[in-house]
Amino acid sequence: MSDNLVKIPDYLPKDSNLGHGKHLVTTAKCINVLLIGRSGVGKRTFVNTLVDPQIGTSTRDTLTNTENPQISTLILKDNDTGLSYQINIIDTPGLDEKHLDNKNGADEQLMSLATECVRRNITWLNVVCMVTKAGTTEQSDVNVFKLLTEALGERYSKIAMMIVTHCDEYTETVCESFIDFIKTDKSTKPYYDYCRLGTYMFGAIDCKKVGAVPENVVRHYVAAKLERIEIMRQDIIAKIVACSDTKLDVEEFKCIYDKIHQDQNDNIKQ
Repeated sequence: MSDNLVKIPDYLPKDSNLGHGKHLVTTAKCINVLLIGRSGVGKRTFVNTLVDPQIGTSTRDTLTNTENPQISTLILKDNDTGLSYQINIIDTPGLDEKHLDNKNGADEQLMSLATECVRRNITWLNVVCMVTKAGTTEQSDVNVFKLLTEALGERYSKIAMMIVTHCDEYTETVCESFIDFIKTDKSTKPYYDYCRLGTYMFGAIDCKKVGAVPENVVRHYVAAKLERIEIMRQDIIAKIVACSDTKLDVEEFKCIYDKIHQDQNDNIKQ
């Protein structure tokens, strides 16, 4: 018998884990996802709900600002293909009016992002998610999206998607009307078009609202919410996984980091 024809599992009981012990190891494709948007749109809740849809949120009446870029690593296995993926989600500080009024706001945002990418040795991105809150895009996000798309440039348009959060609070029809407005209104259309990967609904269970639901219907309420969130979550994850082979290097972030750092040093010397 030729050695190259030997298959060890042929000599073991079916589905045996002998040799593995309690630690099953597999290879995984790495996918890097960047979240950008203003403060309070739910970027952190987006990450938490991707990890565990049942965790819910209880912070919608308060702003939970991310002061520095944070990287969350998700390990995902596709049950259909058996392939595994390591999804690194970079949650950036949200821009607010303070940043927009400050002419250095874009530099501050990119500086913190560049610093974290350099520190974590992130050399490429697969997906850029521009995050907005349902029903507020035209009032609150236009200036932020303008700043961010100008900073990123047209090159990142092909890996950009728009995430519309808080869709769990509205009916499917109302959510579709929000997206249709973003698609057609002259103030938001440029950013809809920029996101060439598409626009996706997203939501999370509001734990405070669950607590107010009558006991005799709360189980049905939670199940209905999770069923809807599961569909939205699945659509987004499928799109992210589909981008596993699409990579844009972030060498320019290193250049931004070096330039701003040099400018700061020059100012100190003056």
